[in-house]
Amino acid sequence: MSYIDERPDYLQYYGVIRKCLAMHFQLTESQIEFLLYVDSKKYFSIDDVAPYTIIMKNFTVLFRDLLTRNFICLFTEKRRGKTRPLRTRIGKVPKKNKVFVYSISPKGRSLITKLYQLSESQREYNHTSTHDALGKY
Repeated sequence: MSYIDERPDYLQYYGVIRKCLAMHFQLTESQIEFLLYVDSKKYFSIDDVAPYTIIMKNFTVLFRDLLTRNFICLFTEKRRGKTRPLRTRIGKVPKKNKVFVYSISPKGRSLITKLYQLSESQREYNHTSTHDALGKY
């Protein structure tokens, strides 16, 4: 038996789980993908997610919606070094030489936890089962 046969296949149901969570939490799929992107960072600023802003055309709307619906929360302001220029911010405008630091709120953390739980439980069920984890959810 090869390594490919033994490894778990988490991505098989990822699209279905993502759509299910998007309907349950009334989010877009791109917002869920953004939450997964910043999940690896405990705290992040707009400068930290700059590559994602290039990919997403409507990033400002996406981020502002997550912020107003409490999936992302403002953690603190920190002082910026003099070497980096100020960029335009989303939401409130920070004071001079300050930058906002965000984190995922408990509501956003519950969404990510649910996604991982559904991925793990789908892997445990066989394909012929009539009652799967998504059916219960």
